[in-house]
Amino acid sequence: MSYLVVLIVNEPNQVSSILEKWKSLGVYGITILESWGCGKLTGRING
Repeated sequence: MSYLVVLIVNEPNQVSSILEKWKSLGVYGITILESWGCGKLTGRING
């Protein structure tokens, strides 16, 4: 059985360590989707 897990990370520099931890737990089917929300596009969120 497959599952969909969505994780939102606001700190891009943490992605590598998160992926390494997931791989160490046996999670290999990982897809990264970079996106921007309306808040970031309108400048309300520092990024």
